[in-house]
Amino acid sequence: MNKNDTAIVATIISMAQHLNMELIAEGLETKGQLDNLMDNDWKEIQGYYI
Repeated sequence: MNKNDTAIVATIISMAQHLNMELIAEGLETKGQLDNLMDNDWKEIQGYYI
């Protein structure tokens, strides 16, 4: 993931946490995407990689 992608993911996670929302990351295809989501404490993930 590039810097812009990482910033977008972090922003979405922050907004969801502040709004007490549960989100599911869909379409996970690479270990890099998984690592980024796990680093940001993302709970629900699905996609080809998993």
